[in-house]
Amino acid sequence: MRKTIEFGLTIKAKAIIFVSALILIINIFQPWSIAGIDTASISFILLAILISSWIISRGKIFVAEKLDIKRIIPKYVYELDEVPVKLYITNKTPLGIYNVVIEDIYPETMKRKTGHNLGVVQIYPKSEIEIKYTLQARGIGEHIFMGVIIKVWDPLGLFHTSIHYTEINTDRIRVMPTIPHIDITEILAKGFKLELGAKKTPHSGLSTEFRDIREYVPGDETRRIDWKATAKLNKLMIREYELERKSNIVIILELSRNMFLGELGTRKIDYAARTITLIFNYAYSKKDNVGLIILTPRHADVIPITTASETLIKSVLLKLSSIPVYPFEESIKWNDTYISKALEKLGLRDKTLFIIISDLESEYVTSNVRNIARILRSLRHEVIIISPLTTLFETKLLRGIDAAIYKVIGYISIQERKKYIDELIKLGVPVIDVGPNDLIPYTLVKIEQYRRMIVI
Repeated sequence: MRKTIEFGLTIKAKAIIFVSALILIINIFQPWSIAGIDTASISFILLAILISSWIISRGKIFVAEKLDIKRIIPKYVYELDEVPVKLYITNKTPLGIYNVVIEDIYPETMKRKTGHNLGVVQIYPKSEIEIKYTLQARGIGEHIFMGVIIKVWDPLGLFHTSIHYTEINTDRIRVMPTIPHIDITEILAKGFKLELGAKKTPHSGLSTEFRDIREYVPGDETRRIDWKATAKLNKLMIREYELERKSNIVIILELSRNMFLGELGTRKIDYAARTITLIFNYAYSKKDNVGLIILTPRHADVIPITTASETLIKSVLLKLSSIPVYPFEESIKWNDTYISKALEKLGLRDKTLFIIISDLESEYVTSNVRNIARILRSLRHEVIIISPLTTLFETKLLRGIDAAIYKVIGYISIQERKKYIDELIKLGVPVIDVGPNDLIPYTLVKIEQYRRMIVI
């Protein structure tokens, strides 16, 4: 725990010093008295009061510096969870300090729900006080407390001291994305209405062992309908094979500055994180092999590709919760070595579907994504780019003329962005622009399209 101390005089103390100095100066040139009392002695009395207050103030500072501060908060929470905060302040000295102002500086990225983080307290000798309040988590990522400030004054209010405690035992809360509650069957049914008849390509060397029977989803091959189960349950049922449950899927999340813009909880990074959690959860139900790469300007965080499980989903949640709440400052271009190392950590097995989530809204970001796509395509992997478009996210918060103006500005930026996207399309990489309501449906449909590309 670190301490930063600021000590100063109040306006009262400055006024006393000024008056005392003025009286002394006047007495040097022309001694005078009031009601028979030497005015010079008044000056010395005022200075004595000032010194006494300073001594008392120093005593309070001594006690304040010896305080033991402990904060208890959960390490991980989900979005919109209530976060209980308990602050314990222990005074182990035989002296007390009274009318002390204590403020626990919680993350500005969170909202206070109940209780108070600021108040005037009495700290008695060899005692402990407790401050309790609750926050509400908003937006995924790592939220940081900025410390505790303790302010003390002497009884006459002549001196003020502020002690800022930082690096307390717990000062970070990681907010994990929630898994959206949606009807996946309905989403796929709507999505496949326009996608029937997708071209199928054979994959050799994979098992086609029968695994289960499930309900028919539009887009499934009719030749795999299990008529006995259909007659028994009075609804279309499909025979499912091991091959379908072993698709290889990797999500690449690109963290550019624009992904963090907007109101907490409705930023593109928030929607992207929820989508990723849903995909891993969906992959778990299908027993797919999944992996994750989070690309930042500093490094690549990689979760190696493996069969989806509850443990893997937990790892993904923790990884996403460690993303900073604020965007990264620096921007760099990723060379082939940077990308190759990330792919090496991934531990690829056979042909894989790569879903890159990136807004493609700057030249350097597009250059990086194009470089990744080029390498993946050269390795004969399938690549799809799901691009959250800023204009589709921001207009949600605007009304009337403001929304209209933003759309016009957005149209101009889209025209500039189009040339970058054309270069990706030349590589055979589809780019799908999405808004907050489209990100999950389009991603799920593309995954199912990929699954049905395999001939059984």
